[in-house]
Amino acid sequence: MKSLILSFILLISMLNGKPKNSFDISKDLVFVAGGNVFFAEPKVDQNGIPIPSDSLTSFFIGATEVTNRQYKDFVDALKAKGANWEEMLPDTTAWRLPGSYNEPLVKHYYQHQKYDNYPVVGVTLVQANAYANWLSS
Repeated sequence: MKSLILSFILLISMLNGKPKNSFDISKDLVFVAGGNVFFAEPKVDQNGIPIPSDSLTSFFIGATEVTNRQYKDFVDALKAKGANWEEMLPDTTAWRLPGSYNEPLVKHYYQHQKYDNYPVVGVTLVQANAYANWLSS
């Protein structure tokens, strides 16, 4: 997913030429200029020029992945409010891949402090949206 998002952002930047409108507003966010988006096999007009599949408005995106520590801060804030925080815990079974032994990661990756600065994994779209809304409030 990360590589898909990065590819998508790079594609938008390439379509807009040099990303002269991109700038860091802080160490955490990066501005991405909107523009036309072309997907895998774009349609072409009669002159063979690709027709944009869609367009995006400009937006800000995190400069790095969300870390376990950052996500734990979100879960801790829900706990403090008495909200149903358990629904927001990542699915650590995401580490169970066919043909691999990742049980230590299933048990410790999210919980152990040595992984605090690693990217959070096993988060659903609903959880990611809840995190983004919390971060924006």
